[in-house]
Parts: sequence; C-alpha cells; structure tokens
Amino acid sequence: MGPFDDRTTRLARRQESEVFADYVMPLSWLVGLVGLLGLIVLSFAGSGGSLIPVFAAFLAAPFVMFLVRLSRGHFHKDIRDKRTKI
Repeated sequence: MGPFDDRTTRLARRQESEVFADYVMPLSWLVGLVGLLGLIVLSFAGSGGSLIPVFAAFLAAPFVMFLVRLSRGHFHKDIRDKRTKI
C-alpha cells in the first residue's frame, strides 16, 4: 500500500501541491531574493550586524518551503498519476 492509496487524500494533496506551486513558492522565492539582496547590501555597507539574521532567515525561506513540500509528498509519483484509482 502506498501513502496515497486513499483517493480523498491523494486529491487533497494534489490540490495542496498546486497551491504551493502557484502561490507559496513564488512568494518564498521573492522573500529569498530580498534576503539575498539584503545580505549583499549589508556586506558592502559594513554595518547593520543586527539585521544579518533577519536577511539570512529570508534567504532560507525557499529552501524551507521546498523541504515542507518534500515532506508533504508533493513530488510523489502517485500524486501526479492521471489514472483513476478507485
């Protein structure tokens, strides 16, 4: 038995995966870009040492969201299976 043998679970996870792909991931990539740019600016400015953890957390956002997607099974082959399983 696979983790997504139940049709309700499979469809819910597929919908969740689509929401993450369409909305959450682009937003997290934008937050990550802000974090990267903030760290670059701080490295050139030489000040604002207290802001480094904030921008580092922003930079980590896409990777954290990827790990959430991976742990939720969004990349599992049964989610994308087009065959109807009853």
